[in-house]
Amino acid sequence: MIGRKGQAIRDTPDSIYPVDYGYLRDTASMGGSGIDVWVGTGLCGIDAIICVADLVKRDSEIKTLIDCTEEEKRLIFGVHNETENMKGVLVRRKPPRS
Repeated sequence: MIGRKGQAIRDTPDSIYPVDYGYLRDTASMGGSGIDVWVGTGLCGIDAIICVADLVKRDSEIKTLIDCTEEEKRLIFGVHNETENMKGVLVRRKPPRS
């Protein structure tokens, strides 16, 4: 785990992690490090991702949301859209048809 809920975010100390944040061990993302994950308090599994473009770092990333409630998703979306230099798009998985 990189950041626990309530801790200051490394690159932006004025912001705090609204939800636990980390990466999946033994995985690789396009940037070469582990796949980033937000881990919430719900029981919904993986039902969304957030695609983030960072103009300062000049990169983009996909972060997986695991067990995040609707409120936690809203907070995560806010973290990735606080500045003009970073924007995120929340992509939700449609529930399976019955």
